[in-house]
Amino acid sequence: MSSAWNKLPFEVLTYIFEHNADFGSQNTWSRRELYSYQLVCKAAQSLLYKRIGFEGESEADELRRLVQFVFTLKSLAPHLGSFVRTIFICDYLELLQTPLAALDVIFNACPKIEQFYCKGSSKEVAWPYLLTLPDTKLSSIHSISQNDV
Repeated sequence: MSSAWNKLPFEVLTYIFEHNADFGSQNTWSRRELYSYQLVCKAAQSLLYKRIGFEGESEADELRRLVQFVFTLKSLAPHLGSFVRTIFICDYLELLQTPLAALDVIFNACPKIEQFYCKGSSKEVAWPYLLTLPDTKLSSIHSISQNDV
């Protein structure tokens, strides 16, 4: 049975996983399933890392998630950045020791970002940084918003 899965095209596997996981409702169970699937299938990885957000119950939780993601992109699994299309930056970016370095890792490791959102006090750090990006990079980002979404 596993050999049959290996023969399916990437697009078909993505379609299967997309319909198996209900992203619209942010169903935790579906995301857990995708974490399991990603161990054996890149199609699940592409869905799991397509939309990244750092919302948490506390300021420390949001920052911890952001730092973990940046560390993952920088050291553990840089290839995951190629799947990221949308990213939501947490409200406390300026509390990091090196917030510009974190943004640098994100934008260098995630070449296909189409939507970038930041909120709250993070805007004061993120927006000047975005102005330093080359026009070729900025032209690929269709939506850049300061508002909460």
